[in-house]
Amino acid sequence: MTAPAASPSSAERPTGRSRRSPRPLDYGGSWSAGGRFVGLTLIVYALARGVSALLLDVLTRYQVPVGWTGPRVDYLTIVGLWDAGWYREIAEYGYPATLPVDAAGQLQQSPWAFYPLFPFITKAVMTVSGWTFATAGSTVALLLGGVAAVVIALQLRERVGARVGVASVVVWSTCAPSPVLQVAYSESLAILLLALVLWALQRENWWAAAGLALFTGLARPIAVPLAVVALVAVAVRLRERASRPVARAEGSGMLASLVACGLAGLTWPVVAWLGTGVPSAYTDTMATWRAGQHIQSLTPWVGIARYVFGPTGGPVALVAIIVLLIGVVTGPWASRLGPVLRAWCLAYPAYLAFVLDPGTSVFRYLLPLYPWAVIAIDGAWRGRREVSASRERAVVAPVVAPVVAPVAALSTRASPADPIATPPHDQDRAASQAGGADAAPSPRRVWRLTVAWVTLGIATQWWWLYELWRFVPPSDFPP
Repeated sequence: MTAPAASPSSAERPTGRSRRSPRPLDYGGSWSAGGRFVGLTLIVYALARGVSALLLDVLTRYQVPVGWTGPRVDYLTIVGLWDAGWYREIAEYGYPATLPVDAAGQLQQSPWAFYPLFPFITKAVMTVSGWTFATAGSTVALLLGGVAAVVIALQLRERVGARVGVASVVVWSTCAPSPVLQVAYSESLAILLLALVLWALQRENWWAAAGLALFTGLARPIAVPLAVVALVAVAVRLRERASRPVARAEGSGMLASLVACGLAGLTWPVVAWLGTGVPSAYTDTMATWRAGQHIQSLTPWVGIARYVFGPTGGPVALVAIIVLLIGVVTGPWASRLGPVLRAWCLAYPAYLAFVLDPGTSVFRYLLPLYPWAVIAIDGAWRGRREVSASRERAVVAPVVAPVVAPVAALSTRASPADPIATPPHDQDRAASQAGGADAAPSPRRVWRLTVAWVTLGIATQWWWLYELWRFVPPSDFPP
């Protein structure tokens, strides 16, 4: 991405305003180049969702009719399984005024565990279109997922370049739990809002981050780790205040972003309190999905580790995983991601460990960790030199060629002068280019790793759908 050179007068004139990144619609090139990049991202996302749709259609042959599907199982009913049933209840009937209990007074599962923004949007689409919930909900999820893919690609392009940005979206949109982006679930909406907040923080657009963060409080429980990321972004900005003074307006925006993330984390629990009259309505309802109806932090993870690796090996394995996670994110392998995305890659897993029991839903909960796709294709390593193309060979598997072929075209045809292929124009990148020590990843290397991860992703998609999404009566583990 290229940027217009500053005039000497503007470059030399000291100001109290901070240096800002270009605004979201400033792609660093012509509008046609920006449109081409967005179009390419939508194409690869559509191809990925087409593959998942085919797998979902095949799955209908193995799903017996249940209450969620009705007597006939087809694509438009199988996308309404599991939590989609709760979202449907919210869309059609709203939330109950009291928390349900059984004859023994034991609290029961209820819609209060699910955030309202997705089912309310779906309800609006149902009212306008006349569609069923499964049709409207899956369509909303599919479209919002496409917008999220574009936002992710644009955000990543600023950090790692266009080629790696699009390739990362391909890997992310074909990973094992990616079919959830086209079923009647709220993941697409939450990831879209998440990507917008992270992009705003990355650009130091504090007020936009504050406004968007408030919506996350009505979409999914991701505001708490977002508050940690906002705190990191503010700390990084304050560390630069000697060279870039913080104006009063910017300081107010920084404070607003922190406050908004905090408020977003409290929004739905407070709404559940006001709606039921029970202060702990949300957390109590969430606990009904846990063993013994108690939320325990970290302890279940230690238990499952000991079950799998033994009494001694379990804690050792947990520590090893934590050290590996921190090492990868803080090491050179992820340095191009920048502090905002790196903070998210650590804060969100830590949050899940505290609030989530290990179970079959973990795979789906990891979908918001899209920056890991950049690390997976070796696109975030600062200091890696260009690898000679003659020493690498890309073997394209026929099953994944339709999905990743556009990335190959971008990698092999784009010239350095093409605005889409131009590396990100940020301070660190410019410094590394001037020193000659930092080169972009080899196009063939990116292509080869993308093919490998997409192949693995499509294979594990079928496992995720058949083993987790498919419901086996009378009861089953949720995806």
